[in-house]
Amino acid sequence: GAVVARAHDAQHGGALGFVAWLETPSDLGCARFLLEAAHSWLRAHGRTRVRGPLHLGLGHALGALTLGFDLPPSPLLPWNEAHVPEFLRGLGYAQVYEHNSYLWARDEVPAPPASLRRLDAHKGGGPVYRPLDARQLEAEVTRFLQTYNAAFAGRFGFVPLSLAEARARVHETLPFARLGLVWVAQVGERPAGLVIALPDARAPGRAFSGWPAFSPRAAMRRWGEALRSRRVDRVHLVALAIHPDFRDRFIGAHLLLRVWRAALDLGVKEVEISGIDPDDQDMQQLLWRLGCRRLRRFGVFERDLF
Repeated sequence: GAVVARAHDAQHGGALGFVAWLETPSDLGCARFLLEAAHSWLRAHGRTRVRGPLHLGLGHALGALTLGFDLPPSPLLPWNEAHVPEFLRGLGYAQVYEHNSYLWARDEVPAPPASLRRLDAHKGGGPVYRPLDARQLEAEVTRFLQTYNAAFAGRFGFVPLSLAEARARVHETLPFARLGLVWVAQVGERPAGLVIALPDARAPGRAFSGWPAFSPRAAMRRWGEALRSRRVDRVHLVALAIHPDFRDRFIGAHLLLRVWRAALDLGVKEVEISGIDPDDQDMQQLLWRLGCRRLRRFGVFERDLF
């Protein structure tokens, strides 16, 4: 499919269009037919360049899987057969951006101390770490919006969240805050950081062969089961946002360790952390120090339409 993103236009100009999730058999002619149909539609809507593929699952990641085809897919990440990025290159696309996911495994990393289960309020104006507060949701929405947009401003293709989108994100993640999987950091009255993790919605014990039988309804059912039982096998960390004014205070490490401590208490064996920019040296060093290892690689592709 082809997509024109008005919010992206407002932030970056209107020359770029997008191709959606590209699913094709191992047949270059089929891929060419599908993409040319999308290109024609985008040209008719005034686009001169195309980017993709978009991921139409439950996550917000962009691009095609380029490393990790032998691993079970996640509904929160793109997944495709190995021939898809090769077909894109063969049809004139070039990779313009890469992002990675990393694994934090219980058997490979020592457990964080039990003290990280409690709220932490430092004296003298230091960071305060706490879960989302359901009693002051609108204030939490404002803090979420300020932190998220400031943290990701300037990143590749970033479009700031609107107030309505931030409100939806907070309401969606609130149930998982009760499991200790959503934490925020404040310095005085200023929002400083946030971390969001979700239970992996894959059915446990199912062998993987080709594209998974998955639906958003099945994912919601699995998440409901996790909330009721408070037992989770695997967690996906979907957002770690640190306000630029506070990046020298190790807030990211504290937030990650609190999520990892809570995940272990739920019985989690693995945490996958996605959306990591390979050029973000500070994040790379933090993950290395915490014992994480790279698991998957994703590429975003573009080409001219004329």
